[in-house]
Formats: sequence, C-alpha cells, structure tokens
Amino acid sequence: MRKMEITINTIEEDLSELDTEYREALASCLVELKYLSATPLKLSLGGLKEQMELEKVKSRPLTDKQIVEIIKYISNEMKDDYQYGRFKNIASIYMNRIEKNLKSEERKDMNRVYNENEVRDFMINESKKMLDEIEMYNMNIEIVLVDKNNLENSKVIATREDGEGGNVIYPYINDFKDALDWDYSFDEYLFKDLQEGMEPIYITDETHLAIWTDLKKLYPEDIEYSKGMQKYLKYCKDNGITKEYLEKATNQRNLVDVTKFYKEPKKKERER
Repeated sequence: MRKMEITINTIEEDLSELDTEYREALASCLVELKYLSATPLKLSLGGLKEQMELEKVKSRPLTDKQIVEIIKYISNEMKDDYQYGRFKNIASIYMNRIEKNLKSEERKDMNRVYNENEVRDFMINESKKMLDEIEMYNMNIEIVLVDKNNLENSKVIATREDGEGGNVIYPYINDFKDALDWDYSFDEYLFKDLQEGMEPIYITDETHLAIWTDLKKLYPEDIEYSKGMQKYLKYCKDNGITKEYLEKATNQRNLVDVTKFYKEPKKKERER
C-alpha cells in the first residue's frame, strides 16, 4: 500500500486492475453514501462547479470509517463476480492498514494515561491473537511485565502446555524476540527485568508456584538479580500471594514460604 493518504483516486487506481464493473460499483457507492451529489460521469461532463466538486471529493483524504464503508459497499455489490477473489486481496490491504492505525492509536492512548487493567488486557489479548496467527494454540500466558516509561518494551511470557519452552512476546510492536528453552530461568526472565525497572501486572498462580519452587532451591547463592527477586516478593506481599493462598489455589501442601526471604528496604532507601 502506498505510504500516503488514501483517497477515492487511490482506490480507483487500485480497482483499475479489475473489470470496469468494480469502478462502476465505486461510483454507485459515492452517490449512495452521498459523497457526491450526482454520478462521477455526470459531474465530469458538467460545468466548472460540478467538475470542482468531483475533483475535491476524489482527492480528499478518506477517514478509516469512510474506507471501511466503501470497501464493504463494493464487496456486497461484487461478491458473486468471478474476480471477487482478486478484489478481496486489494480490500485486505486497506483493512490491514486500518487495523494497524487502530493499534497505533491504542498505543498512543495507553501512553497518554496509564491504566494497569487496560494495559494488562490489551497485552494479553494482543499476545493471544499473535499466537493464533502463527498457529501456536498450545500456549499459556504466564507473565505480563510492563515498562511504564516505554510501553513498547513491555513483554509477555507464554509457555507451551507440554512444558517444552515458550516465547517472549512484545505486543506493542507485534514481535517475538526470544524463544524460551524448557529449563529457562525465572532469575533471567523475570527478576532481571524487575531489577531493570519493569513492573509485574499479571502472573498466574501456577507460575507463582514454579517461581516459589525454584526460589526454595536457588536462594540465596544462585540468584543473580537479588533486587529483582526482592521486587517480586514485594509484589507477592502487596497482592495477597501468600503460602496459604498458593496452597489452596494450586492444591499443594507443605509449600515453603519464600516470602520469608523478603527484606524490608532500609529507611534511607525508602526516602530516596
């Protein structure tokens, strides 16, 4: 798709690859939707005023809503035509562009006013759509980390149901950056990010259980990002992730309470 504003002229040029019936459908659409006072043919044969009206409408940038209206109108008119498959390819380019515009506006809105619930829901839903697009259906969203200073850095960790690894997803830039091995470390893929300034806004109960199990084995010698670990433990304390809660939620018994590893910040640190 051209890197410029979409106009009637743009659509008309793309339809020139198809039979004239598609451009006729476009002309009918402009009259039906009252974009023009008469058919393009009548206006082009009329006086200066009529020709100026036609030129003004055909060269004016269209809104996303108008593009959708036009594409839907032509689709409905030409759905039984033998070239409809080729038209659908053209239409999909426009619709994909509009979808990207909507996502871009969503990102701008998120950056203007941070709302944790909106950000969390957007990231989870967008990640699920991205996984579906590449036909990775056996994935579970486990962790959502947000960078409040730059939402495009925010990430989602999704793991395979069979336990054989997973992916790190970046919903705001529609990208997959890392593939996780089956034995990936929470120290590297959670505590490190927390230590570098990210915030956890979603962690499943099963993932908490896995983190607690690892902490029991690794603390303190084998934890490299101890400040990130402390940040995680504070998240648990602030959000009611207790030994009793996890045992009930995951049907476990005799779980080691790793929140005992949490250290309250010193007074000077709290004042900074």
